[in-house]
Amino acid sequence: MPDNCSFKLAQAVGIIGSAFASGGILSISFLTVPAILLPARNSKLSTSTGGTPASTISHLTHQWLHVYDKGKFIFPSLAAGSALAYTFLACTLRNSPGGRSPTGAGKFAQMYLAAAAATLAIVPYTLLFMLPTNTRLEARATRDDAVEREGKEGMAMSAEEEARRAREDREMPGVIRKWACLNTIRGIFPLVGAAVGMAATLCF
Repeated sequence: MPDNCSFKLAQAVGIIGSAFASGGILSISFLTVPAILLPARNSKLSTSTGGTPASTISHLTHQWLHVYDKGKFIFPSLAAGSALAYTFLACTLRNSPGGRSPTGAGKFAQMYLAAAAATLAIVPYTLLFMLPTNTRLEARATRDDAVEREGKEGMAMSAEEEARRAREDREMPGVIRKWACLNTIRGIFPLVGAAVGMAATLCF
């Protein structure tokens, strides 16, 4: 049974990293998004029942983009570091005898590999299920940036274009709520990774 500082450090890095990634991702859905969607203080309607956010749509989407830009570097990096630690543990245990399992350490190597896969699953999940929503929100957040830089705020638009923009703005709070739901599912993957990693660590 491996018993050295690097092995124990990898256990700590894997479990803490995946748990921290999950907590950070879930906090955005449960804390950050509801906060930026808050209606005016004197409003009797909450955003969950269709209340109008106090902030402008432009500001809402820029707030979302700020969170997204930070999160897309922080959480994949945490997941990758955690997965590397789990993979190191799996490789160390693959051919090692010992542990409390009659099948030896191989069973726990498989558990650590499963923890690594679950933690890294945030990346393909984002690409497969969240990318269209991410792209739509990012496009709205940056929609008027070029116009503002070039000083064309008063540029005339067709009635059709104005109607399209107004419709897009009305839909944005709902799109942000949809993103929060998708993000909640994403946060579950590293949580599963942390749980499996912890189970392997406690049982080995």
